Amino acid sequence: MGCPLTIRIVSIAACAGIALLARASEGATEISPNIANADWERFKEMYPISAMCEADEITLWTCDDDEKTYFLCSSVEITEDAGYIQYRVGTEQGVNLVFP
Repeated sequence: MGCPLTIRIVSIAACAGIALLARASEGATEISPNIANADWERFKEMYPISAMCEADEITLWTCDDDEKTYFLCSSVEITEDAGYIQYRVGTEQGVNLVFP
């Protein structure tokens, strides 16, 4: 399954949006009940392990084209003080880009 150029551009824009949302939420004082009560054990089978995300990470999204594969990897737990989401690009030889 390939990623057309439009998908790649949208995915890069989405990653930039995630970074902006993270900064915007620094002033937030309340966490949505849907997020606060999320249960990883209940939904983990929906997120299979991938080549560019570690075994202790969640693969939120993946797409490939003829040359590279694109991933959105996350720590299992994300809180105000801990956790991360990373955009990664790689080939069979390894990771070429990690953001942030």
